[in-house]
Amino acid sequence: MRKLKSISQRLRAISLCCLLGLAAGALQAQTSPYALLQNATIVGAGNTITASQVPVVTVAGVTVYVNLTLQLSPDATRNLTVASGSPQTTLAPVLISSSFRAGTYVAGPTTLNGAGLIAVNGPGVADGGRTVWNANAASGANAYMVRQS
Repeated sequence: MRKLKSISQRLRAISLCCLLGLAAGALQAQTSPYALLQNATIVGAGNTITASQVPVVTVAGVTVYVNLTLQLSPDATRNLTVASGSPQTTLAPVLISSSFRAGTYVAGPTTLNGAGLIAVNGPGVADGGRTVWNANAASGANAYMVRQS
């Protein structure tokens, strides 16, 4: 086995192992409890990795969302270890988008003569695992219902 010399080589190897582990795990049927890190927003800065809105499926099959902070400490030989007191988890706040419902919405009978129609579509997933929704003038909407940037 080849010895990895630089930190960047080690981090690439760690990333590859994590990706392979996630891929292998996705091929197997999961039993509760488990976390779905691939659906979280993960950010690294300094010695800290933060995963927000991590879905965790409990033994009862209920999905809860947590925020995870993992603090790493490099030693004198540049090996990374998990810092004392880490990881830390907290319940994630409920996002406003969890209340959104896809469908066609009407502004009201007196607005644009009842043709104030908005089609809301989603949810979708954007870069970084962010949840996105789309709102456009619906079919049959008044001509003044145009998308504003």
